[in-house]
Amino acid sequence: MILNKNLWKIKMSKELRWSPFLTYIDNKTYAPGFRDDSLAHEDYNAGIHISIPKRIGLIMDKEFEYGGYKMKVVHIQDCTHFDDYHYVFAKAVE
Repeated sequence: MILNKNLWKIKMSKELRWSPFLTYIDNKTYAPGFRDDSLAHEDYNAGIHISIPKRIGLIMDKEFEYGGYKMKVVHIQDCTHFDDYHYVFAKAVE
């Protein structure tokens, strides 16, 4: 039971920040990726931020599928939110 309403808001905001979708490269290379909903994500063509497991093996300019969109890595760095994840900025490929 949470006694402080402000603590409840903080807890809910942290839990609702990430939206999970499947990150898919091929039949043997896939894992859950988490879209960072604290940043704009309406326009996949403009780009979105995603936390993706390092074991997927993404590198700059590599293409992958995320949430039904064909995406291309624009920028990649270590993720500070999850252990063994990359924080990726990617744009949809037409």
